Amino acid sequence: MHKYQSIYFYGVSLSNKSDVFKGKEGEMISILEEIYYGNWRPDESIKSIDPNYKSINRKISSCMESFKKNLSETEFEQIEELFDLAGQSSAMHTAAAFVHGFRKGALLMIEVFNEE
Repeated sequence: MHKYQSIYFYGVSLSNKSDVFKGKEGEMISILEEIYYGNWRPDESIKSIDPNYKSINRKISSCMESFKKNLSETEFEQIEELFDLAGQSSAMHTAAAFVHGFRKGALLMIEVFNEE
């Protein structure tokens, strides 16, 4: 039986053994099979371990509540649209970073197994 551990990169856990490596019945599964069946969603298992993460999100929520109270409905809708666009931009960057990291990891493995 293999022991899986979380890997941390810039304060973010990149693996979660309960989400990625075990099936519905608790059996060990292949990541390749999970990818094939469309069940592997690494973005859903990334959790920040940065101690400031929760505090920052609480501050964002507090600011949004303040904006909602103090701005007109139209102004608040503009702020919400800005946040939505920033979220979409961030998601695109995160996807590109994941692909880039995956490709670099694959190139690293090719180099490691190259017998020259």
